[in-house]
Amino acid sequence: MNTKRDHLIEILHINYRTIKNNLLPLLTLVLGLLGTNQLYENMLKIGFFLLCTLIVVFSICSWYCKKFDFNAEKITLSEGVFRRKYQEIAINRVKSIHTSDSLPKRLLGVSNFNVELIGGEEVSFVLSNKGIVEIKNTVFGEYDLEITDTASNNLTVLPCLLLAVTNPRIFWSAFVLTFTVVSFLYTPIARWVGIEGAEVEQKNVIESGRSVVEIPIEAWLAMIPIVCGLSILSTFVAAIYVFFMYKNYQITKIEKQIYISYGFFEKKDYQIPIQEIRSIRIIEPLSFRPFGYVQLKIDPIGMSTKTSRDLYFRPILKQKEVADVIKQYLPMFDVIEINRKAKKALLPDYLLKAIWSPTIILLAFIYLHPIFLFGSVLLPFFLYVGYLRWKYAGLLFDDKFISHSEYKWLQSTKMITLKKYIQHTGISQSPLTKVRKASSYYYSVYSGNESYQLYGLSDEYQDQFITYPTFFAKKHQPPK
Repeated sequence: MNTKRDHLIEILHINYRTIKNNLLPLLTLVLGLLGTNQLYENMLKIGFFLLCTLIVVFSICSWYCKKFDFNAEKITLSEGVFRRKYQEIAINRVKSIHTSDSLPKRLLGVSNFNVELIGGEEVSFVLSNKGIVEIKNTVFGEYDLEITDTASNNLTVLPCLLLAVTNPRIFWSAFVLTFTVVSFLYTPIARWVGIEGAEVEQKNVIESGRSVVEIPIEAWLAMIPIVCGLSILSTFVAAIYVFFMYKNYQITKIEKQIYISYGFFEKKDYQIPIQEIRSIRIIEPLSFRPFGYVQLKIDPIGMSTKTSRDLYFRPILKQKEVADVIKQYLPMFDVIEINRKAKKALLPDYLLKAIWSPTIILLAFIYLHPIFLFGSVLLPFFLYVGYLRWKYAGLLFDDKFISHSEYKWLQSTKMITLKKYIQHTGISQSPLTKVRKASSYYYSVYSGNESYQLYGLSDEYQDQFITYPTFFAKKHQPPK
């Protein structure tokens, strides 16, 4: 047995991941609670040194304890420092393989070799590119890994800005980074330009909490332009990150496989069998609509939730290009206008569902302090969200696929799922909806236990829908 370990550079990656996910949030919490008080300075220095030492020791132990072996029948893997985990993965349970890397790994000729299993689980190994090619040729000979070179497609300024403001994780990370940098730079810059009061000691969160109720309304209003300025600056920081995140974006179709590759600092390569794509999503965030842009996602069967969440077939493209892109790469799908919408009589239901919860929360805050009365200006926004949910609720089904549209989290989504992946369909009807001749339509899909529900559509289609898996089959049977 030729046991292997990850490349040594993985030790640095484990350190980076641990610091980013654990140490930085912990330090932010400690600084927020204690502030920059000189009394705690030595304690913070000692604690920081001990944590860094523990992280380095843990990363070395994690790297050393992970061992694996590839052969023609199975993959053997053991890992874990305090709790050992052993796995034996049969080769015939591997669904696909793909590679990814970061800039330091690329310079050293190292990549992440990712093995995706049937069921969605993914196992990663850090190997030299030469070692990956050797394993591919000896163990995964029937899998395609090489990607044909195609013209790269880099994003321009406007798409980067739009993606920056619509991705909460990226924008929030950029905002925290911008706020931290501005906070640390304020004192030396203020001292340099001669602003008085720059040496005032930072209060900790406990001291600040005692005085927050004493802050006049004028001070709160004065903070609005500061927050807006930080948000604008954060948007540009996030846009720079998005540019490098999707740099050299390539998509290639070779026979029955689709290859997606992108990234500069962290390069990712995906190989997706076309026959395993069960649905596509056309997503239009609120900020995209004035500029005519949308996003295009695919849902392969068995893909892990995290990978599916981050994988876009096209992260941003013009609305008018969607039909051509789908026809070129995914001809089994059709983009058809959904004309079965929620009934007008159900609009009050959508408005009530959108407004009742924020209203109760607002009343509770107003009870605590009258200043929260200003929050009532947000109630029309929730009514508008309810209206959009009613407007975009729609369903269409035929002998090829089910297509539905919905509005959630400030974005409209149109999802098209092939019929063979529909697990079951159903309808529900309450006395209130029955009087208005409306029903709720719902269906679930295989692979992922996902279900979708459309409320308030006309009940004239419910007999066809509830027997959907067999209705069109019987309808199109040839005469005897």
